[in-house]
Amino acid sequence: MSHTSAAYVPIPTALPPLETRVFGLDLLRAVAISLVIICHVILLFPLRESVGVENANVLGFLGVELFFVLSGFLIGQILLRDLSRSPTFQTLRHFLIRRWFRTLPNYLLFLAISAFGVGYLTSERDYGWKYLFFLQNMTTPMTPFFTVSWSLSIEEWFYILYGIVALTFARILRPFKLSMTLCVVTFILIFTALRWSYVAGENPSWDDGVRKITLYRLDAIAYGVAAALYKFTFPSSWNSYRKQFFFLAVVLFIFSLVIYFSIDLDHSLLARVFLFPLVSSSVALMLPILDSWKASQGVVAASVTRLSIWSYSLYLSHGILVDKLSIRRDILLQLDRTSMTVTIIGFLAIAVGSAALVYRFFERPMTGLRDRWR
Repeated sequence: MSHTSAAYVPIPTALPPLETRVFGLDLLRAVAISLVIICHVILLFPLRESVGVENANVLGFLGVELFFVLSGFLIGQILLRDLSRSPTFQTLRHFLIRRWFRTLPNYLLFLAISAFGVGYLTSERDYGWKYLFFLQNMTTPMTPFFTVSWSLSIEEWFYILYGIVALTFARILRPFKLSMTLCVVTFILIFTALRWSYVAGENPSWDDGVRKITLYRLDAIAYGVAAALYKFTFPSSWNSYRKQFFFLAVVLFIFSLVIYFSIDLDHSLLARVFLFPLVSSSVALMLPILDSWKASQGVVAASVTRLSIWSYSLYLSHGILVDKLSIRRDILLQLDRTSMTVTIIGFLAIAVGSAALVYRFFERPMTGLRDRWR
């Protein structure tokens, strides 16, 4: 994510008070954005020489995968609900427009800041029309501009394509739950096979060549949709076996980390094809127990909830700072430990502060426009 949707189940037509949020899902989103930011802080400000690139990158990798699955779980419930009531093109159009009201304003705002602010100040012009249509990393690695947008491209194209496929299945197959089961399984199998064929034929790198390419990662969010479908189809089992699901999730998660650190990612078919589904499956299996954690009290819980609320704006705002600072990394490496610590604190303060302001004065009002749209 997803980092692009509030943690409500289901998401109502208006932003509810914090008390009605699902704390377990807020916690997952807060962990996801924290992992991504910590990854970038380590890479930009190497306070400890013993922390290698792989050790840092795994945090960013896991953080984004958490976002993907959580997005599929939350938004998937909305799509399932809407199509179960009326499997029509108008329903899908309504679903997509409401989602675009939620995601596009922030994206276009920060894209404009990058293009006319960061791009101008750094004399970088390595961007173009593809960013307006989320095509910057459709089949090839994107340019080093607005780099965090790679995951947003995957999200936007997933909901367009999956929505079309789901609507098709819902109209030609009955009963509805069976059609949706066949839909999500077919979607996952097709894009896993497509990634396998691509890796075997082109031998791309694990990160820029596979992980961040839209066409070969569209199954990532489908695992969250699969979890939403399971909850929709077997609600009693969803609650009764949540501890067993969580145990299995931990096992798969540990196995995924063993694979990540024990093999050459750029030359392994296992890592480039199946490591992603392993991580996605482990996250999906964590959802039942987190979904049951409805509320929590205290300052820490309130901070987690607030971080979750700001996560979309924070993901984008810190990404612009990362792009800017990456260009000046040679200067950062010359800082002493005290100066670097102060710079890190300033980086975090600017990122979080700007995210809070954007949420309060732009993101939330734009979501309000969506809620008034009919």
